[in-house]
Amino acid sequence: RKKDFNLVMGRRVISYKMRQEGYSYPCIGKYLRKDHTSIIHGVKMMQEAFDMGFDKELAYWYLFNSQVEEYEKKISSEVVRI
Repeated sequence: RKKDFNLVMGRRVISYKMRQEGYSYPCIGKYLRKDHTSIIHGVKMMQEAFDMGFDKELAYWYLFNSQVEEYEKKISSEVVRI
């Protein structure tokens, strides 16, 4: 539960993306093991950053999250199911 910038931003990007895909705040919170109010705050902070024009900085984290998802899919497809 270390509170460093990368961890916080990673959670915010995941929360923001999941919210855009229609997941509820409690569902996202359960997935990330956080209270739903923390998720609401994170999504709000991401939206405010986009509104203020911090797109380049946030695009990095969005791209990072996408790359992680691709890697997870690759790994899960390579896992031998018993």
